[in-house]
Order: sequence, then structure tokens, then C-alpha cells
Amino acid sequence: MTTNDLIDRLLIISPKAGSMTPEVEKKLRTAFSDYKIVEFDPRADYLGMLAPKANVIAAGGDGTIGFRARALIDTNHTLGIISLGTYNNFSKALGLPASLTAAIKVVQKGIPHQIMLGRVNGKPFLAAAAIGISGAAIHPVGGGKARPLRHPDRQPRRPSRPT
Repeated sequence: MTTNDLIDRLLIISPKAGSMTPEVEKKLRTAFSDYKIVEFDPRADYLGMLAPKANVIAAGGDGTIGFRARALIDTNHTLGIISLGTYNNFSKALGLPASLTAAIKVVQKGIPHQIMLGRVNGKPFLAAAAIGISGAAIHPVGGGKARPLRHPDRQPRRPSRPT
């Protein structure tokens, strides 16, 4: 890839994000029509396609955003965050808006800020890190989403609805 082929604006969309719908994807594609748009693939080498100071937007859940943020550590790339996941812990911790329209506006017109990431055993993390049994229970199943623990022979209880 020559320097003329490098991308200076990249939108990475996670089609499996908790809040992703065809309407949401259409709104993103319209708002960022001047960006190269790709679907999130953890095996893809996005860094190899980026110009030295490219703007990257991650539209997805905490997993997608975290994966991209960790890949951009120690680069000159700017990361815009549009949280579309189930929990959106990272964007909540940063005080980013939950509404799609507001999040798009922040990415388009906002001022970038540096953030600090933590490291455990040399591995960076964004908003939280789990160790011991908590980390072991979360990681292998469900991509980090908390799941209620129950006896395998029992049916899950329905949550009560507020009256």
C-alpha cells in the first residue's frame, strides 16, 4: 500500500453491537459518508491501512471500542467513540452522550482529549479490569457480558417488574 492509498478517515462498525439496527447503521453511514467504512473484524490489520494521523471512529459496544482503543495506543490516531453496546461502560465513564444523534455530533465537532489507560501485566484496559475468579468467569463466555449464575437444572427466574 502506497502513502496515497492510506486512509485518513475510518469508521469501524460492529454489526453485532447491542443497539445496532439497520436504521442506526444507515444513520452512521450517512453521517460519515466521507469515511472509509468497514465492519469490525478483530483479525483485520486496520493500522496497516491508516495514514499517520488518521481519524478512526469505533461504533459498537465496549468490546469493539476497547479492542480498537488498545490497538491505537502509542499512535497519532484520534479515536471517536459511538457506543452502541449493551452496557457502554467506557463511554459512560468518559461522560459521552448516550443518544446516537448527540454521539455523532460529538465525534464530528468535539475536541479530542487524551485519556489514560491502565495496564495489568503489560496489558492495557479501559474502564475496568477483572482478576481471579471474576476475570475467569467473564472472559471465556459471552464476550465480557455479565451473566447470572444459576444451577444448570433450574430455570432462570423472571425479573419482577416495578409496579
